[in-house]
Amino acid sequence: MKKLICAALSGLSIMAAPLSAHADLIGVYAGANYWNAAADGSIASADKTAAEFDFDTEGQNMFYVAIEHPVPLVPNFKIRHTNMVSDGSANVTGFEFNNVTFNGDVDTKLDLTHTDFVLYYELLDNVVSLDLGLNVKYLDGFAEVSSSSETTRVDLTAPIPMAYASVEGMLPFTGFSAKAEANLLSIDDSEISDFQAEIKYDVIDNIALDLGVTVGYRRLSIKLDDIDDIDSDLTFSGPYVGLEAHF
Repeated sequence: MKKLICAALSGLSIMAAPLSAHADLIGVYAGANYWNAAADGSIASADKTAAEFDFDTEGQNMFYVAIEHPVPLVPNFKIRHTNMVSDGSANVTGFEFNNVTFNGDVDTKLDLTHTDFVLYYELLDNVVSLDLGLNVKYLDGFAEVSSSSETTRVDLTAPIPMAYASVEGMLPFTGFSAKAEANLLSIDDSEISDFQAEIKYDVIDNIALDLGVTVGYRRLSIKLDDIDDIDSDLTFSGPYVGLEAHF
């Protein structure tokens, strides 16, 4: 966890260096999505044998706000919050988690709720737009394992620095646009990737307000090595639908 915190601070200091791109006008973007996320993978205490769990496919909510401005050298800002809770089950033998050993049928509850704080520069702003920056994904959740007689829980709290990139292209005069976003981290044996791609159709497009309907797909992979004494190899993926407003 200390390595992740140090990397987050280093990344923020790098982002303070000047980059030569900024938006032409102040703009506020706000959106909400419903993500039907299927989960699979394993968890374990650090350096212990992992257990593969059968997770339920569950709906998750995502909300975001972004502010773009014309001030030179100052990055734009985006914040996105994802509620992410998933239940799973497994049949285990000698599975040790948080100093408790389980045998037989066990249940798990993962709360990987997180908030993304993104600082980015708009390098292109035309028919095609390109954003590059830094995302600090703040994880605030827990992993819980329980049987008929035992329950144990480990809190998961860490700032995770990630490289951020977004590209969007518009089809002029159609109301349609397509967008792809990537967030990446690799530190030692911990790797996290967060990809999404979507198509948007503007149902309202005027000077005061743009309102679009979005359909997309998101894949979040979390491989942690001894973060808060937890190892994990988890993937959450599935389609989402939502609305985006641009003021």
